[in-house]
Amino acid sequence: MPPQVSIVPDNILRSSDRNSLNRVPSTFDWEIWGSLSKIIGELRDSHGLHRKSWEYATCVLGLNQFLSLDDKSSILATGAGNDRLLFYYANLCKEIWATDLYDEADGEGTAQMLTKPAQFAPFPYAEDRLHVERMSPVDLRFENNSFHAAFCLSSIQHFGSRADQRSAVREMARVLKPGGIACIVTEIILNDAKHPEYFRPEEIDNIFLKHSNLKLVGGDIDLQVQKSLFDYPCDLREPKHANKSPHIVLTDGTVIWTSLSLFLQKSEG
Repeated sequence: MPPQVSIVPDNILRSSDRNSLNRVPSTFDWEIWGSLSKIIGELRDSHGLHRKSWEYATCVLGLNQFLSLDDKSSILATGAGNDRLLFYYANLCKEIWATDLYDEADGEGTAQMLTKPAQFAPFPYAEDRLHVERMSPVDLRFENNSFHAAFCLSSIQHFGSRADQRSAVREMARVLKPGGIACIVTEIILNDAKHPEYFRPEEIDNIFLKHSNLKLVGGDIDLQVQKSLFDYPCDLREPKHANKSPHIVLTDGTVIWTSLSLFLQKSEG
């Protein structure tokens, strides 16, 4: 049975133990002096409650739980744009490969990232450890079993057809070492609307969880949505909403959506 969205009153969600890494965000993830807040500080990220900050910190939190990444580790990012984690892991690991088509005139996928990544860095980083390549997510030019970890943050929904998205997950699995972890964050629809890119809950299993050599780790998928965020989402039709916090649940007037994190481990066999 596919995971079900559950709209939960704030007072109940506040006191809930949400231990799964495979879930949607709430404002209560920003626990004072908590793990997420600590990582956001290490990333020198926004002080506001923003789903991108949550995505970055959750990715780090999950990879830390499953792996001991160090200066011997190799990491891959697909649909990487100029994500903050590229520079963070350049300072931590042996190498990180940022792959994207880099064909956007503006935005995170600008071609300038291919030649001048340092101008996008939010802090100093080991420039010789970050490698940026123009590469399709469905045709990664790396050998099998090359990376200890891989991540794709709020990009896979833009990779084309559902078949292309499945292929992108398959390619991530192929280049991961056995026991390696893939963190995928995507956008999930919370109401009854449809969208050509964002995923409905019933699509999650077919796109992400049907790969024979990948298994979901870190807990069951938790789609408990904070009621106040669902009732009053950031309306992207309103320009002033773009910089308002909390910026977690969004709407375009029809679709209501947020981020969903998934952690997948490659089988040892």
